[in-house]
Amino acid sequence: MLDFSMINTPSLWVDRHRHMVGHMAVTLSGPIDELSFRHNEYLIGAYAQVQLESRGGLRFTASKPVSLCVTGAKVDVKVAHKSFSSYEIIPILPNQTVTIGIPNQGKIIYLGFTTQFSLPKILGSVCSVGREEFGGEYQDGRMLRAPYSCAMVEPTVLPHSKTNFTPFWQTSIEPKLTVIPAYQYAQFDVVNRMKFISIPYTISSHADRMGYRLFSDTPLSAPIINESQPIALGAIQIPQDGMPIVLLADKQTTGGYPIIGCLSQLGIAQLVQMSGSIEFDWIAPEGALANWQTQLIQDKAMLESGT
Repeated sequence: MLDFSMINTPSLWVDRHRHMVGHMAVTLSGPIDELSFRHNEYLIGAYAQVQLESRGGLRFTASKPVSLCVTGAKVDVKVAHKSFSSYEIIPILPNQTVTIGIPNQGKIIYLGFTTQFSLPKILGSVCSVGREEFGGEYQDGRMLRAPYSCAMVEPTVLPHSKTNFTPFWQTSIEPKLTVIPAYQYAQFDVVNRMKFISIPYTISSHADRMGYRLFSDTPLSAPIINESQPIALGAIQIPQDGMPIVLLADKQTTGGYPIIGCLSQLGIAQLVQMSGSIEFDWIAPEGALANWQTQLIQDKAMLESGT
């Protein structure tokens, strides 16, 4: 068993996402930062099919030997008072107390364990969706809360390993997040298209797995649309107040606000981990896909080689 005595931030089990449920108007869900989720797959393989997504502030023990790896944000990990960090494979002995701090660089972490779990699934996924009130450990979309226990299935232990890996978003200085022109892009006038990529934004307090609401001193003017439309991951809605909303893993399936474009997959990974000022730039779909695939290949090679 994994026994959690402390869960101080929003935390939930996630897998890749639900499949073939769009016709049911059900959210696909999945990790909010797919790149960091994949990093655990590169480090501990098939054991990382299900991971714990969190913002830190965790304490737990394991009843059997197992290994842990934390990816994503930079965070301090203590196992029986010994210090570790992100991107280490950490063996845990039975009843040792593991404490995960609050990230000191980045926001979202993924805990991968060298075990499978006995977790309930709805429509083929362990993910919970609070807005739709279904899924997850409690079958009602709620996040995990302590005290909480989860059964491990055939846990194993990998030797301790530490990589010198730094996620790409940590090395980018004032990056511009790339956006694919889409949906009503052509209906926005030239002034507002240029304004969108010329002004800095900050992330408001209204930021969760459904979407990140952004704020600036210069609101955008958006065209009026009269019909609802399917919503893609990363879609950037411009509501009447002119402040963009970037829709993420638990987004609604349809919406009626005009959309100026879709944040690229790499842009999503940057957005959910960043603090401070954010700016955007346009990118063609082919360029966004090429950048994502290149990053995956590069990260996989570095993590699997241990460099």
